Order: sequence, then C-alpha cells, then structure tokens
Amino acid sequence: MKLKDIKAVNFNRNGSGSISGRIILKKEWLEDMNITPDEPWIELNYDEKIKKIVIEKKD
Repeated sequence: MKLKDIKAVNFNRNGSGSISGRIILKKEWLEDMNITPDEPWIELNYDEKIKKIVIEKKD
C-alpha cells in the first residue's frame, strides 16, 4: 500500500462567507484504519511548531 500521497486542499465557502478546507483520503487508508460509516470518528492533532497534522482513529 502506498504510504505517502500528494493532495490538493479543496476550499468551500458557506452561506455566511466562512471558508473551510477539505481533503479526500484514499479508501484503502480508511479501510486499513477501520474507519467506516458506522465508526467515522477520527482525532486530528496539529503541531504548530513543526506544521504537521496527524490523523488517528478515535476509539
């Protein structure tokens, strides 16, 4: 399985003008992490010092 990928962030504007970003993750990665429609919760951690986001399944 490929462990690294380059993705673009898609930016969306809501009705009140706020902007949010979205990233589409590979299905294989989600399956490997057991992230499913029944258990969709993840935890995001951002390290400001090294500018890194870590995604983990929330148990």
